[in-house]
Amino acid sequence: MAITIMPSWGDNYQVQKQDNEQAIVSLLQEQEELFLLITSYQPKLKTSLNEQKLGGTPYWTAFDALQRVTLKDKKPLQVDHLTWPENAHFIRLFDRIVVLADNKLYANIFFTYPKGDQIDRVDLMEGGELKQQLTIDDRGFVSRVVLFEGGQPQAIHYLSQGGFVVAKENFASGVTQALLPDGQEKTYASMNALIDELTLAYLNAEQNEQLLVFDSEQNWRVMQQASVDHVAYWLPETNLPVEKAEQLQGMKNITTLSSQANGSVDTLLSPYSVPAKPVAHPRDQELIYIKLGDMAQDQQETLVEQAFFLATKVDNRTFIFESHNANLELEAKLNDMVQARSQAFHWEDGQDAVLRARFVFLMQQRPEQRDNYFKTCSAYVDLSEEPSLQALAQATAYALPVLTKGQNVYQQPVYLDQTAGQSFETALVDLLEKAKDDDFKQELNEKRANFTPEKLQAAWQHALKIENEQPAVQNH
Repeated sequence: MAITIMPSWGDNYQVQKQDNEQAIVSLLQEQEELFLLITSYQPKLKTSLNEQKLGGTPYWTAFDALQRVTLKDKKPLQVDHLTWPENAHFIRLFDRIVVLADNKLYANIFFTYPKGDQIDRVDLMEGGELKQQLTIDDRGFVSRVVLFEGGQPQAIHYLSQGGFVVAKENFASGVTQALLPDGQEKTYASMNALIDELTLAYLNAEQNEQLLVFDSEQNWRVMQQASVDHVAYWLPETNLPVEKAEQLQGMKNITTLSSQANGSVDTLLSPYSVPAKPVAHPRDQELIYIKLGDMAQDQQETLVEQAFFLATKVDNRTFIFESHNANLELEAKLNDMVQARSQAFHWEDGQDAVLRARFVFLMQQRPEQRDNYFKTCSAYVDLSEEPSLQALAQATAYALPVLTKGQNVYQQPVYLDQTAGQSFETALVDLLEKAKDDDFKQELNEKRANFTPEKLQAAWQHALKIENEQPAVQNH
């Protein structure tokens, strides 16, 4: 029997390069049949599924049910499929096509980002103001129309694939009038309430023996009301609100899963398997790789200050910082600290350059690029609220000592205990010292065996209560 998965995709979801949810779905897809149950508005659904290699996966979506969509193939509308004034003149710009009629702006046609290979939306203009915005479904129809007055949105109309209005949402109040698939006309306090009702009706009518739900506001509302025997609920890597954690603990039909201990997790699981890699062998330099992740700018600057202090204590200690973008502020701060130290100690020419060279700032790295550094690393650090699980899996593959803020599936126990007032400097030095211990090295080396594809598959089968001829091994 297929595993039913409820993604946490927001409206108009775009596939991201690194996404734990995508990794989990890909992992399960290799071993089991999947069925997707989607609650969000996805006018580019086929594009998204194809990009995730889920193009052939069966699915049900609440909006497709509401909009009577039976089309399954990607068939984007072209400009000449839409109706235009006879005297329309089309001007192609970098990111759009401008449509003129009677030498006046009639419409802007915007294309999907970043490929620009299909129409995303059409803005219809009148008297220089936006009057209607048409959202184009990649299966070949106008899916939604937003109505404007005085440049401000007033209402949203959802259309069937045949072009009939099936729901009208008041933009200011949220009140929604709908013509339901069974022919009823009903009014709802919000569009969310309508989608919740459609999803609950579908869930309660179907048998979902294996249901994996990724946390989102819509999915959470549905799960609180659904009559489902067993739900595996994947929690995000951030701390849960206390009220939600208490509710989860009281729901006997829900088993909580996550990669990071966050207050209400029954089972820690990994989205990524760990390939066999040679154990990292540091060379002359003690190389510390730090991924800045979601740290605030002031926290990043403090971390650079602490790293600078540690670098001045040991001549062969080098720090590599990876961030989402080129971080000129951090480089400027480093230069100021180096210059101040040079002036204080009356350094000769070139000494400041030697110290500065022991700090490397990288833009976000692909896994294969990061591998080149991990091969000779001494430790990996990620003090983000949501550390990169993909990078942590890489560090585990090389048996690297790891420093994070919280307990996660790859790294136990926690080395940086901020609640106890432990500083980054103390935690890192302690970790580097511990890494010299042969027993600790062996522990790191053996940890990798817990995340082989076979053990990871068994752990997920156990968590989702999937029957298997082989005994399942829980991932620790």
